[in-house]
Amino acid sequence: MPAHIGIQATFGLAAPQGGYAHETTAEDSAEIVTTKNDQGVTVFADPKPFTKRSVSMKGVGIADFALVASGGFAPGELKILSAKGMEENEKRAEFDYSGVLYTNAA
Repeated sequence: MPAHIGIQATFGLAAPQGGYAHETTAEDSAEIVTTKNDQGVTVFADPKPFTKRSVSMKGVGIADFALVASGGFAPGELKILSAKGMEENEKRAEFDYSGVLYTNAA
């Protein structure tokens, strides 16, 4: 069973089987679409109808590359975009996952 030692929020990610999460991060953003007039002055600034949350998790364990999936995004569904595994002599295997979650702003 994976463990999240000292990690309170996993943001939908989980450490690999038998692994341990050491660090998680999340960043929320909302994109703005601007419209300029013929003089180059911004006259409208409208938010896109969704927010974007970028999440990542790093820790010790063998990365599960099967988590990375292609295809479209669905609102409210976390999509793993990258999985990285690192191995060094005399150290345990490490993993680094990152993903994106889009949420409707309405």
